[in-house]
Amino acid sequence: MVSAWATQNHLVLGQTKAAEKSNEITGCMVTIDALGTQTEMAKTVIEGGGDYLLAVKENQGHLFEDIQFLFDVDVAHGYEREHSYAKTVNKGHGRMETREC
Repeated sequence: MVSAWATQNHLVLGQTKAAEKSNEITGCMVTIDALGTQTEMAKTVIEGGGDYLLAVKENQGHLFEDIQFLFDVDVAHGYEREHSYAKTVNKGHGRMETREC
């Protein structure tokens, strides 16, 4: 079963049954929290024909700084970023997690 979920509203937007023995990621955008941010996961998504959006946290070596640098280069070249702000707070698995972007 594959679901589209609106986390902030605690609402399932839609569901569909995946084909038997499928990898459930064919031709789609896959978003994954920190648990799925592994090289093999990204490779599996691409091999299945999908795209991915993985979380990057400041504790992931120099990756966060590299990405920040690239955003700064874009700004220096006149590329505009859309200015928006989002914050979510999730409780579960024995912890409280706040995400801001």
